Amino acid sequence: MLRANNVSASLREEIGGRLAKIREHFHFSQSELAEKIGVSSRSYQNYEQGKRELPSSLLFNLQESLGVSSHWLLTGQDGPLHRSPAKIAREAMEDIAVVAQTAGLSPSLSKIPEVLEIAIEQEMAMRPMKPDEVERLLRLASDKK
Repeated sequence: MLRANNVSASLREEIGGRLAKIREHFHFSQSELAEKIGVSSRSYQNYEQGKRELPSSLLFNLQESLGVSSHWLLTGQDGPLHRSPAKIAREAMEDIAVVAQTAGLSPSLSKIPEVLEIAIEQEMAMRPMKPDEVERLLRLASDKK
């Protein structure tokens, strides 16, 4: 277990910020994620706010249930999710196909590498796409200039 007296308040807050980022990435409320990883809502809130130490069992639960990298959670280095590039690419292509279909477009095969690059960058940044990024993807997907 990480001990509060061994972990500075600023480090606990940094880890808490990364917990929040993961929670938001998966579109969970604090209580939903708390339930998923087996802690009370109040305990989870304290971890996310950096008020309490983060038990190693919670690191394991996050890794097992969501694929969250313990190394990233503790250090902020490397990617946040343990997912292969192939899995990220496949999920990105599925997302692109849904967006293109919703917009009534047929993705251009010649643009797949560029479309994938944008989608993977967004996924690795763990943030929603900005409107201009979505528009760019749609233009690429439809092969429009």
